[in-house]
Amino acid sequence: MFVDKYEKNILKNDITDLGIIYRNYSKKQNESDICKLRSYCNNKKFKFYISNNLRLAIKFKTDGIYIPSFNKRITLSRANLDKNFKIIGSAHNRMEIKKKIDQGCE
Repeated sequence: MFVDKYEKNILKNDITDLGIIYRNYSKKQNESDICKLRSYCNNKKFKFYISNNLRLAIKFKTDGIYIPSFNKRITLSRANLDKNFKIIGSAHNRMEIKKKIDQGCE
């Protein structure tokens, strides 16, 4: 599930095994919203990822980072990351799949 801001009742049903990706491309990242989402996800036992911002993902101790298909620049090394930190991404064709693998996505 993608979100761009915190809303108190993101999900009303009891859903398990869910990941939430915070992506806010239209304005400055709202660290208060990120903190609330991190707390919400911890309480619900959801995975929480931040899109395109490794610094914020590390700062807020998220489960990982999400690299969207349009991002062709980021290449991450797992050397400096926690062993449980995940690098995930989206791809829509073979060329993008290869790029995501090169970027370190799982």
